[in-house]
Amino acid sequence: MCPGQVYVAPDDAHMKVGPGETILLTQDELENGLRPSVSQLFRSIATVYGRNAVGVLLTGMGKDGSRN
Repeated sequence: MCPGQVYVAPDDAHMKVGPGETILLTQDELENGLRPSVSQLFRSIATVYGRNAVGVLLTGMGKDGSRN
């Protein structure tokens, strides 16, 4: 990942953060009926960065991304 860059998940792929600041694209099951799902992204960020993570959800689809 590069500072100052914006990354957008492609259609039909979940985007996650992996070890070593890598970006992973997966075909995991739909979540909340969606792929990509921001919930998958947020969980991966929490796993990798823990308490150092900050997330902002400006809009979403239904419940996607709303679980804390």
